[in-house]
Amino acid sequence: MDQEKQQTNGNGPADTPTQNGDTAPAPPPHKTPTTPPPSTEDAEAFKAAGNKYFKAGDYTKAIAEYTKG
Repeated sequence: MDQEKQQTNGNGPADTPTQNGDTAPAPPPHKTPTTPPPSTEDAEAFKAAGNKYFKAGDYTKAIAEYTKG
């Protein structure tokens, strides 16, 4: 079949993909983080504080410390 006479999805040649992908939409821009991730030292401090609260039986504060960052 001749390529010029091939049927498209009915919306015309704009919807027909080309070999180099000209009809594909542009990807969204990358998002840059607004704050840097917490450092390893911070994570260790949160863990130590969580362990302290856990040993004291204050599980709510322990969970809050473990989930920081």
